[in-house]
Amino acid sequence: MYLNKKNWLVILPLGVLVFIALYAFPLFIQLFNKTLYKNLFNLDVNSWILPLFRTLIFSTIAVLIQVFGGFYLSLRLLKSGKNISRIFSFLLVPVLLGSVAVGFIFKVGIINDNFLSHSIADRDSIPTWGIMLAIQTWQYVPLFAYMFWLRLNNIRENFTSFAQASHLNESELVRDI
Repeated sequence: MYLNKKNWLVILPLGVLVFIALYAFPLFIQLFNKTLYKNLFNLDVNSWILPLFRTLIFSTIAVLIQVFGGFYLSLRLLKSGKNISRIFSFLLVPVLLGSVAVGFIFKVGIINDNFLSHSIADRDSIPTWGIMLAIQTWQYVPLFAYMFWLRLNNIRENFTSFAQASHLNESELVRDI
């Protein structure tokens, strides 16, 4: 049987919905469990609110550092010229390795260093967050730098000529263009 484009527009969304429904079936079953609602609104010391709050704080700090660090690095690399583009693809290596490989690399490095292994052995927040932030920064800042650098290299000529004619300084250039 041949399916034309009109039939695919009906069959594909239905297939995706069925797939999502089957995949989320265990979650749907838990919605009718009475203990779920009791645990959901349990706000004592062992509740889920504190880990969620810590995760949101860490994610916010990490994203801000990584995006602004990548933007700053891309601005610095933009001034280095067009010859940097040949080796710029190596900045994607930490992201392309994947989180498991990067975690393994840093785990081996942390285990071999006595100071780092003792500082996170007790799961203190500051050393553990610092190491996790360093790992994620090492992995994602080059990706953001690469993406910003690509975007900054594709600014239209009329914008750059406007900036030169207006004698914009570096902060005005970043703000306006």
